[in-house]
Amino acid sequence: MNIRKNYKNSNIILIIILLLIAHSNKAFYNFYVTAKTPLKERLIRTYGYCDNESYGFISKIFEDYSIKDNIQIINDNPNFTFNNSNWFKYIINEKYNK
Repeated sequence: MNIRKNYKNSNIILIIILLLIAHSNKAFYNFYVTAKTPLKERLIRTYGYCDNESYGFISKIFEDYSIKDNIQIINDNPNFTFNNSNWFKYIINEKYNK
């Protein structure tokens, strides 16, 4: 009887610790924002529209001109480590269109 009581107490303590860790890392808020905000808006917020990696601008160009090929995108921003933004819209097994 005593072992079952200690087992239940340890489960409750474990659940409380997990909830405290999740709360301190803002896991509930992050889940809410991820569920509520569309993917494209989150990508633009993270990678920028015309600054940084400029995901928003690249996405708009691909939509406006119906581009279905891989194209070379060069980013001359010195703070951008990759110097290209090809990976945003890269299509596997497709050659680059010059």
